[in-house]
Amino acid sequence: MGYLHNWPIPFLVPLNVKGFVETGTQAGAGLQHALDLGVFDVLHSIEINPGFYDMCTKKFEGHDNVNLHLGSSVDMLPKVLEQIKDVKSCFW
Repeated sequence: MGYLHNWPIPFLVPLNVKGFVETGTQAGAGLQHALDLGVFDVLHSIEINPGFYDMCTKKFEGHDNVNLHLGSSVDMLPKVLEQIKDVKSCFW
């Protein structure tokens, strides 16, 4: 998909995009960048690999607006969509 840090985020601010959804957390670099931008109120990331998931649960512990989901995107994305149905969101 590309690196989030290369993507021009400022256009999201006037659009009032407050949610971030990522499929494939891996080591959490994209999620960390999205968190550091400070424009998202709620962040969701789906990871199928238990090792990456466990690593990121520790990495993002204490960030109440970060929601990690263990499972396939096919299974987890409908659940995430239900949670953010009223939130304008960026999908990565």
